[in-house]
Amino acid sequence: MSVVDDNLPTIDAGRQLLTDFGLRTSRVFVRIGSWDGDEALLGNLTNADTELLPRPKVIDGHNGTLTVTNITPQYVGGGWAPSDVAPAVEAGQDFYLLVRGPDGNNKPYTLGAVNVRSPFRYTLTLLPLTRVRPDLEVY
Repeated sequence: MSVVDDNLPTIDAGRQLLTDFGLRTSRVFVRIGSWDGDEALLGNLTNADTELLPRPKVIDGHNGTLTVTNITPQYVGGGWAPSDVAPAVEAGQDFYLLVRGPDGNNKPYTLGAVNVRSPFRYTLTLLPLTRVRPDLEVY
């Protein structure tokens, strides 16, 4: 194991404390929508949401963009792989990120960029989702 691998569980536990103390009030979900038709937006939709835990830090940017940071990289026993936050989708599927703010409202975002250069955290750039989403009532 490396110094990074040895310390990621402790860093992850510290990030969980920030959530427990109420300091991370936004929730981030990776949503994969599966359509029973042959392509996205055709047929009936079933959503599968995966919440990024511990809750990452969400920073409002300009023009409605968000920076989502302090996502713990994968380690033995926890963390996230890059493919968890930017999943490959098959025919009849799509994905986007859903951010539930402190007000309880859900807002959809598309993934603009994934930065995995830091050994201690991933950072995502999210852009407001502009395509029509029949599965969301609140934009």
